[in-house]
Amino acid sequence: MNSIIEDMLHSNKLRFLLILLVSFLGKGLFAAEQITLLKAVENHLINIKVRGTDWSDHEDYARASVVIQVENKSGGAIDLLIPAGQRFLTVEKEFQDMLVTQEVILALAPGGRKQAGLIACCTQLHNMGPGSGTDFTVGPMAEGHLLKIATYINEHHLYGSGESQQAVWVISDGSPINYVYDAPMQKYLSEVTGLEITERSRGMNRPTRIATFTVKGRVEWALNEPSQVSIAMYDSTGTLVKSIIDESQQRGRHWHSWLFTQREGTYTMRLTVNGVVKGEDKYVLKRS
Repeated sequence: MNSIIEDMLHSNKLRFLLILLVSFLGKGLFAAEQITLLKAVENHLINIKVRGTDWSDHEDYARASVVIQVENKSGGAIDLLIPAGQRFLTVEKEFQDMLVTQEVILALAPGGRKQAGLIACCTQLHNMGPGSGTDFTVGPMAEGHLLKIATYINEHHLYGSGESQQAVWVISDGSPINYVYDAPMQKYLSEVTGLEITERSRGMNRPTRIATFTVKGRVEWALNEPSQVSIAMYDSTGTLVKSIIDESQQRGRHWHSWLFTQREGTYTMRLTVNGVVKGEDKYVLKRS
């Protein structure tokens, strides 16, 4: 009987040691490496696409204003850190660049893909806010006062408020500090920048992001010979607003899907082949 009990105890000890060993090896072999978005891009560890959202149609600061699609091509598991202060730069310069104000970590398995919305603030007051047709590239980290306010917003969980946007504009565009109504944030801005807090004017209208709207479509055409093809958007005055395609194409059937983001107004999409207009479509962008 004692021999049986001793064998059981010995067996349990071996099982316990085996579990510890597997646990230890598992942590060493399979633990994900944490890496910042900027470092992952610089080292070609990920594929990434960054685009705006339809934020301007909702004016809700708690909504994501940027969405990213990421693919892990590093060969190992990674925890992708997108820190507060990460900047995204617009491809089309009439839109505002964006500053991440809520830190996010994405767990990516080898070869894994994820899409995530990011809460971010605009950094050029007089440019248009992004829409779902606005493309971005990964920019550098913010520095100085801009990085400090992004970190402050993240640490104090203020990224869902309009005050965060006003605070960023104080630094990025020299907007009056009195446009920030949140007293602790206003005090912090004053301490960081040295700006003086004065009595707020009653009825003062604070700036808001310039609302934009997005329309999308698909256009098809056929060519009897190699030709120069142009697809472009024009405003109500006939001024070119955006060139969608301008290239030489071979004979045959062609198509193109497009997204167009712009402020309120009436716009015309024009298809031109060898300088001759072959088709037009009109779009009215406004709040429904």
